[in-house]
Amino acid sequence: VAAMKRIVEANQTISETTNIPLRTIGRFIGPGGSNIKALRDKHRVKVDVEKSTGDVSIFGKSSDVRAAIQEVSEFAKDFDRPSDRQAHEDRVRRQQQESRDHLTDTDKKILQDIEALIESVGDVEML
Repeated sequence: VAAMKRIVEANQTISETTNIPLRTIGRFIGPGGSNIKALRDKHRVKVDVEKSTGDVSIFGKSSDVRAAIQEVSEFAKDFDRPSDRQAHEDRVRRQQQESRDHLTDTDKKILQDIEALIESVGDVEML
């Protein structure tokens, strides 16, 4: 009887909702919905995303829903760290600084002149 009860419970359709940061919704959904489709296929669940709130509702068999909710939670945790874009910008800034550190004084002066010229052209274009 207990075993049959567990089988029935495992096959019951349920829904659970979790939340992801609004700034991550596009990445969560993926290009053309590819990440949502992968989540649906992997866990055999239905996934609804409320773009205005970040709520992610998952419908399906209880064990499948729990696994999908866990995956969504892991995704959201990844964005508690600095964004990939910010890390990339920091890396580029460091590389630019390292490149400038290796320039001769003459090269640095030429680079400054070029930057000033580019800036003045930008000012002319705005007029």
